[in-house]
Amino acid sequence: MLKIKIIGGGDHIGANSYLLETEGRKILLDCGISQKRADYESLPDIERIGENLSAILISHAHLDHIGALPVLMDKFPDAKVFMTPATKKLVSLVVEDTAKILRIRSEEIGELPYYGLYDDFGLSQLEKITEAEYGKTFQLMGTDITFYNAGHIIGSAMIKIHFRDSGITLLYTGDFSDRGGLIEEKPDFSDIGKIDILISECTYGAGTSKPRDIPMGEFIAGRLKNRGRVLIPAFGIGRTQEVLRKINDLKAAKIIPEETRIFVSGMGRKVNEIYQEIYKDKVAFLKEEKVKPVYWRKIADSRGYICVATSGMVLENTPSYGLAQEILPEKQSGILFPTSFESEEAIGYKTMSRGTTVRFGRRKIKRKCALNNTDFSAHASRNGIIETIKKLEPGAVLFVHPGDSLAREKLAKAVMRKHSCEVFYPETQAEEFNIAKKNGRVTMTNSAEEKAAIITVGTSILTNTNAQKPYNEKELLNKLDAKPSDYSAELKTFWGIEAEKRKCDKAILLCSKDGGDGEFCGKLLRKYFEGKGINAEVRKIEGMGKNAEKFKREGLPNFVDELIGAIESYNSDSYIIATGGFKAETAYATLISVILRRDIYYIHIDWKTVIPLPKLPVYFDAIYRITPEIWRKLNDILQAETEREADSIYENLDPNLKPLVGKSGKKYFFTALGKFTRWAYIHYEKRQKNKIEYI
Repeated sequence: MLKIKIIGGGDHIGANSYLLETEGRKILLDCGISQKRADYESLPDIERIGENLSAILISHAHLDHIGALPVLMDKFPDAKVFMTPATKKLVSLVVEDTAKILRIRSEEIGELPYYGLYDDFGLSQLEKITEAEYGKTFQLMGTDITFYNAGHIIGSAMIKIHFRDSGITLLYTGDFSDRGGLIEEKPDFSDIGKIDILISECTYGAGTSKPRDIPMGEFIAGRLKNRGRVLIPAFGIGRTQEVLRKINDLKAAKIIPEETRIFVSGMGRKVNEIYQEIYKDKVAFLKEEKVKPVYWRKIADSRGYICVATSGMVLENTPSYGLAQEILPEKQSGILFPTSFESEEAIGYKTMSRGTTVRFGRRKIKRKCALNNTDFSAHASRNGIIETIKKLEPGAVLFVHPGDSLAREKLAKAVMRKHSCEVFYPETQAEEFNIAKKNGRVTMTNSAEEKAAIITVGTSILTNTNAQKPYNEKELLNKLDAKPSDYSAELKTFWGIEAEKRKCDKAILLCSKDGGDGEFCGKLLRKYFEGKGINAEVRKIEGMGKNAEKFKREGLPNFVDELIGAIESYNSDSYIIATGGFKAETAYATLISVILRRDIYYIHIDWKTVIPLPKLPVYFDAIYRITPEIWRKLNDILQAETEREADSIYENLDPNLKPLVGKSGKKYFFTALGKFTRWAYIHYEKRQKNKIEYI
C-alpha cells in the first residue's frame, strides 16, 4: 500500500510538501516555505515525516516549493535530493533570498531557530544534490523516477514515480502550464504514458478572470508619453523574464519607443544571468545592453523608464516596495501588476487599488499614479487541467495547491462529470490518503474514513518500570509486550476499553517535543503498537515542557491545534485516551471531545477502572456564537501596527473575551482557549452554511 501524507500546501498555496510512504521508503515531493507565516508555521509540518527520509524530489525553484530545503537537508542528512540542472543552478539564489526574508522576520519576532541554516547553505550542500535530466529515468530504492518538462518556469518538472513492488505509477505535476509560456515550451504529455495516480495543482481550479484593464502596451505607452515611469512588480524567477520578453515584443512592434530604458532590480538580475547561460540566444533580450541591472534607489529620481522589480507581492523591504512609494504620488506614472485577480501575487494590486491612500508601515501615501493588471499566469487553466486529466487517464486524482477555497470543489465536480476517475482533495493540512492496486485496479481512500485512537502521552512507562537513564529501549519494549497494563497508563486504558469500541486502524500519539522523557515514551509506544499490527504515528508538540510560561504561551495552543487536527483527519468513531500527559492536556482534551462529540477515556486512580465519557448527543453551539465583529476586534489586536494600538483594543474588550488572547513581550497571541473557540466558531458557521441537521 502507498500512503500520501499532506505535509504542507494541501489546502492552500505555500509550504507545499507531500510525503509518499510505502514499505519502509519515504519520498518527499517538494519542501516549500510560506511567506505569509512566521517561525515554524512558515515550514511544512516536518515532524509528520517521522524518521529515515529516503529522498527529496524538487519540482521547481519557487519559494513555496523549495524554500525549506536547507531545513530538510539538515534534519535528514542522509536523504538523497534530486532536481533538474536548471533548478540546481537557482537553489543558491532562492536560499539567499529566503535568508533575507528570515533576517527581517528575526528582527520582528525574535531569532528564528533555523535561520542559521540558510546563511550557512553552500557548496557542501549543493554537492549533495543530484541532477535529474528531463526524460531520463533513474532507479531509487525499488522505484523508477522520471522528470518531465512542466512548462511553468525554467527547470520546472512534473515527476513520475513507478513503484515496482506494488505496480503503482504516480505523477506529481508540481506547478505546470499546459500551454507553456513566452519562453518555456509546453509539456509533451504523450511521453509520460499510463499513470494510476495524479497529484495535480489546481491554482486556477475555480477558473481565471480575464484582465479587466487596458492592454499592457497601451498602458505603458501612455505613461512614457508624459515622461512618467512604470513599475512592474514581478517574481524573480519566471515572471520577470516573461515580462521582459513581452516588453521586447512591444518595442519590436513599435508600441513603446525603442529607446525606452528598461531596468531590472532585485533577485531577477541574477536569475537573468542563469536564463542566458541555459537558453543562450533564445533570451537575447535579457542582455545588459537591453536590460540594465540596477539598485532601485539609483533610479528613484529618474523619469521615462520601465523597471521590473521583485517582489511580485510588493513585500516589505524589497525593491518593488521601495520604488512603489516613489511612484504612487506621481500622476503621470503607473504600476502594472502582471498577475490574475484570484492568485496570491495579486495582494499588492488589491492593496493599492483599495482606496486613494496606501499604507506602507507607518507611512501613508495618497495614490495618484495609474494602476493596471494583466495576465501572465504560468499555471494551467481550469480547462487545461481537465484536458490534462483526459490525456493521462489516471485512476484517481488528488488536487492540491488551490488558488482559493472553491477551486478544488468546482474542479473536482467538473472532472467527475467528464471522466471516470475518483477525485480527492485535502480539506485540512493533516490528511492522509491510502492507495492500493489489485488486479490492475487502483483504489484510493482518505484516512478520514479510518478510525483512530488519539492518545495523549505521559511518562508513566518510566515511572512504573523504575527506569534509569540511559534508558534501555529494548528492555522496556519487552516489559510492555509482556505486561502492557502493568507499566503504561496509556496502554492500561487502551486495553481496558470494550473490544469493539477499542478497535482502531491507527494510533496517534501526542507527546512533548522536548528531546526528553515525553518524546522517548512516544517513540516507545509507537513501536509497541506497530508490533501489534496497528499503524502508529508520533506527533511531537513544541512547548510542552516544564517551562510554565512557554507551556501557556506555546505548548497548550499547539496541543489544541494538534489534537483538533488529528480529530479532523479521522472518522467520527475515532476516540481520545487522555490518561497521559499534564492535567491541562486532559482538561482541554475533555473540553474538545465534548464539543466535537468524540468518546474520551481515562484510567481511574485505582489503576483498574477505565472511565468513559461517551460522545454527547447534541452540539453545544450556544457557547461559541461569537459575532464576526468580535472576531475582527480580536484579529485587530494581533495585527495592530503598534503595541499601544493593540493595548487600547484589548482594554476595551468585554472581560469575558480577554482570556481568548494573551501577551508575550510586546506581541499578542491567541491562547489555547482562543484557538479552540475560533476553531469552534468557524465550524459552527460552516454547519450553519451547509444547513446540517443536528442530532
